[in-house]
Amino acid sequence: MNNRNSRLSRNSTHTHTPPPHTDTMTCPKSELEADKHALVVSEFIPNRLYFVTFRNKTHRNTTDFHYFTTDDELVYNNYYADFGPLNLAAVAKYINKMNFKLKSPSLASKVIVHFTSSNEKKRVNAAFLIAVYAIVNLKMTPNEAYNRLCSLKYPYTSFQDASMGESQFKVRLIDCLNAVRKAVFFGIVNFDDFNIDEYEKMDNIKNGDVSWIVPEKFLAFSGPVDSPGEECYHAPEYYLNYFRENKVNTVIRLNVKMYNSKSFSNAGVAHYELYFVDGSVPSHEIVTRFFDITENASGAVAVHCKAGLGRTGCLIGAYLIKHYRMTALEAIAWMRICRPGCVIGYQQTWLEEMEPALWNMGDSYRLRYHGGVDRIHNHKYGIYSFRNKEPNQMQSVEGLSCDCRDMQQGSTPTLYPHPSLHASPTATSSKTETQGDKLNAVKRWRDMQQTVKSFKKVLKKTH
Repeated sequence: MNNRNSRLSRNSTHTHTPPPHTDTMTCPKSELEADKHALVVSEFIPNRLYFVTFRNKTHRNTTDFHYFTTDDELVYNNYYADFGPLNLAAVAKYINKMNFKLKSPSLASKVIVHFTSSNEKKRVNAAFLIAVYAIVNLKMTPNEAYNRLCSLKYPYTSFQDASMGESQFKVRLIDCLNAVRKAVFFGIVNFDDFNIDEYEKMDNIKNGDVSWIVPEKFLAFSGPVDSPGEECYHAPEYYLNYFRENKVNTVIRLNVKMYNSKSFSNAGVAHYELYFVDGSVPSHEIVTRFFDITENASGAVAVHCKAGLGRTGCLIGAYLIKHYRMTALEAIAWMRICRPGCVIGYQQTWLEEMEPALWNMGDSYRLRYHGGVDRIHNHKYGIYSFRNKEPNQMQSVEGLSCDCRDMQQGSTPTLYPHPSLHASPTATSSKTETQGDKLNAVKRWRDMQQTVKSFKKVLKKTH
């Protein structure tokens, strides 16, 4: 155990661009703290990079300071009362943005300040971004990054699940940072080799609502249906090309049958049924069967329930805990960073209760098959890797689009009300609208709103 922790804590030497000349200016941290609007000032690179919480104040650049914020640029698309953490695309964009600023000749002599407001939801997401940057690029440990952010007077709120209203099921900022650190350490993600376009296109429900959680191993997606109708569901055949190109050879269905499994099996994709009730947790028998299938599968495994969030998150989360020795909260955090909304309500408690048993199962598995409990698999390529794709493998991704160009010229974008304002069930629910139906309806609404907003931005730039 101590060896494992020491491995995860190695390489803590910070690497960064040299600080700017400060001959004519006072200590940047002292100058920032002297601002009457500053609530918390955190130093990440001495005399070079700071994170500041201001009391609702916009700052303009000066001769010595370059200010920027991501509060209204990198925004979390919520289901209900959930508000983060921000997804993988937002993290990758932030890392690219920060690298550009730190390497930019025009900013070489300036102190760079990422500032946020006192809005607790925006603030914790902004803190998440700069802390991940510190872990990935400045080689800090999660605790080092978190301690630089901490303030007893202004603590960070915890993220909650995709429930309506206030929820008791929380994931802390430190859980998210630990999850990212382990994902980077084990090669689950590599932000130097990450295809943002593929992530964003495949995340859209119009394009399949597909999310990679573990490279070449686990893909989560919303359940296919034989008669998709107009609800942005897809027939099984829709996924076959993408599955073939990404070596997905197994599909596991967790919800009621809404398509003929032969659509997959006849195409050479093994199909398994592990049904349990929407919103519930799996039995011991289902968990055992899930491990048996996935640990012996050749190629990647695509898992779905109705929305690919709750039940899907339970089982993939159990695998993360067992095989990567994540805590339950770290596994939930990682899945939500990859696929926002994963694991809802009591499903979180179930994973937390299962954590000790899953750790023991994982240690026994690695000892038996790999010769040591610490021999956790390290991936050569992370999820959404450029380097792990042949040129022809990108064809299906490039052909998927849900941006403003899909709208006809001259059409008037419309912002629709949130689905929770409607009492009627969706067209795909024959009797009672399930949790999965509601989540899919909200996801479709969110994607439509994002398309409309993108369309309006383009119109604004062209006029």
